[in-house]
Amino acid sequence: MTALVSILNKKAAVIAADSAVTISKDGKTRIYNTANKIFRLSDTKPIGVMIYDSSQFMQTPWDVLFKLYRERRSNRSFDTLKEYADDFLGFLKSEKHCNSAENQWDCLTSAISSHYYKVQEHARQECKEALEENPDADAQQLFNERVMENIRLSNEAFAENGVCPDFENYSLRQFKSYAKERFNELVDLCKEEGVPGTREEWEENIYNYIRSQILYTETGIVFVGYGDDDIFPSLIHVHVGGIIDGHLMYYYDEGEAISYDNDASIQPFAQTDTMISLMKGIHPTMYETILGKLDDALGSAKQKMMDSLAEAGMSETQMTKVNEMNFDDIAEKFHSEMKDYIQDTFVDGIVDAVGSFNIEDMVKMAESLISITNLQRHFSSSEESVGGPVDVAVITKSEGFVWVNHKQWFQQDMNPQMMERR
Repeated sequence: MTALVSILNKKAAVIAADSAVTISKDGKTRIYNTANKIFRLSDTKPIGVMIYDSSQFMQTPWDVLFKLYRERRSNRSFDTLKEYADDFLGFLKSEKHCNSAENQWDCLTSAISSHYYKVQEHARQECKEALEENPDADAQQLFNERVMENIRLSNEAFAENGVCPDFENYSLRQFKSYAKERFNELVDLCKEEGVPGTREEWEENIYNYIRSQILYTETGIVFVGYGDDDIFPSLIHVHVGGIIDGHLMYYYDEGEAISYDNDASIQPFAQTDTMISLMKGIHPTMYETILGKLDDALGSAKQKMMDSLAEAGMSETQMTKVNEMNFDDIAEKFHSEMKDYIQDTFVDGIVDAVGSFNIEDMVKMAESLISITNLQRHFSSSEESVGGPVDVAVITKSEGFVWVNHKQWFQQDMNPQMMERR
């Protein structure tokens, strides 16, 4: 896993990342503190990128792709950071080293397999729970019902999360034609494993899956810096999956732009819980637990009220009216007031301070936020999935991309030509 953070104000953008990478193979997991997660997007433009989650795209390491992009397109110039991000995504679609027909076919196979077995896993778990309550039930019938229900629910979830931009005009007919051979294999597998669903149902379900903004495997890419027309830095966040039938699985998330009305921004990515705790004064899980406990408490209070009224001999009509009382507005008011309190008491003060920080202060803050996440993981019972050296870079309009901390796999004094290229 990973911890990343960006800190922006009107003077500069500072980005920082840890070095931990988790490798899983044959059921074993190992963590190495050697990964690079920050890269220059251009040799001449003030733009950097950070990555988290998958370290590869279509079986090609991201660091190879970023370096290849710099070599092929570093002379390109765009007015906005968004246009630079768009150009990089276009590069991914056009680069033959990572989007060959074979790689795209492997991506489709992985998507089908991932979703097919996920639906099965959910159905079998639900069947297990149902059979514990009713051991005499027909296990195969239960399984068939749960598989079909999971297909239906997943279709709804895919629709609710929207379509990846590159798949908006990609039809089901096109997908069926492209994936025909793979669905021939899937139909045979369904028969062999006793899994229900017609070919048409699975085709439509997986078509919805690959088009949706629920990516089965992805990399988060954070572009930070300046377009040619920008005087202040901005941030663009995009989620990228693979390429299927020439269409790139990606979608943009919320970004951030410093402006005359917005002096500063602090945005953590990937493992954000510790950094959010420092900024908001409460751990995200604790906050969600409090909200859940409030709902439970309101439900218990309502039930006690009903019991007391029943003992007092209240009529059935009156009891019904009490039972129809909705406490949701109380919970919503509590949530709104807590949110405002956290914003006013904690977040606004930190962000206001960042607005006046010099670059040195921003660097210290970014490095500290990553380090404190590393420290929390070290002392917790979870895996130390954040760790190693903290890489930090500063991006300014005039000086461009400048490393502050950067681990090296070579000795600088023995390789002066490497430092010149950097």
